[in-house]
Amino acid sequence: RLSPPAFAALVAEIFRLHGAEVVRHPGEADGTGDVVLKDAQGPFVVRCILAAGPVGEPPFQELHQAMTEQGARGSVVTTGEITAEAYPWTSGKGIAVIGREGLGRLAREAFSEAYVLGPDFRLPCELPAAPTEVASETAAAAPPQTMPAAA
Repeated sequence: RLSPPAFAALVAEIFRLHGAEVVRHPGEADGTGDVVLKDAQGPFVVRCILAAGPVGEPPFQELHQAMTEQGARGSVVTTGEITAEAYPWTSGKGIAVIGREGLGRLAREAFSEAYVLGPDFRLPCELPAAPTEVASETAAAAPPQTMPAAA
């Protein structure tokens, strides 16, 4: 069974294989989220939540605080289901959501390309821009033409 730190490390590797620079790896506790990435637009904080059940407001509130403090964009990557109470934190705060389906798709793309092309392969991409609204898990998990993002 995967532990939360191992899940965060997996998410960091998926983003790295998609071309993001991993600035802070999981386990480096400084209160900014589980993983910090960087692209041309600046820092991007990723809150990784390994959950079998519902994911409520607290992780979104914590992520929003970290985003505000760093002037960063942010995303929640989770295996759980987002509660109705948590969705307002995605729409008005610029938090992208990548759920199980979206994460699975990103992992398949990243690892199949890396396996075929070698460990130094990078997909060209930019990190997701902040969404204006996330209507559903399906919409949130659909990646745009660039790289991991919510609708």
